[in-house]
Amino acid sequence: MSSDTPDPPRYRDAVTTHRGTDGEQADKRAATPSVEPLDVDGVRAVAVGTVLWAVALVVLLPLHASLREDGRLWWIGTCACGVLLGLAGLVYLRRRRAALTRRAPAVPNVAKVARTEP
Repeated sequence: MSSDTPDPPRYRDAVTTHRGTDGEQADKRAATPSVEPLDVDGVRAVAVGTVLWAVALVVLLPLHASLREDGRLWWIGTCACGVLLGLAGLVYLRRRRAALTRRAPAVPNVAKVARTEP
């Protein structure tokens, strides 16, 4: 099958250009709406996760003896690691949020992002 125009691509993505029905090149990126960044800094999500690991640790501590008998004592260690890593994450994210707030005048949306969570 011989034709003057190339076959259209079998798939479409944001980068593929194709010929429109009127014969002009159309760029799919122009039709893609811009997406605003999320207004979150992650502190709330990490705090909730850390609290959930702490609750699991508190629930499992009284079951220490039965967990040892069943060979599942590692569950307590996993919860403890979750709490410690969550606390480290909170320290990092709070410092990051403070740094974003300090440079807020240079970047317009940063102050809004940094103030979304307590």
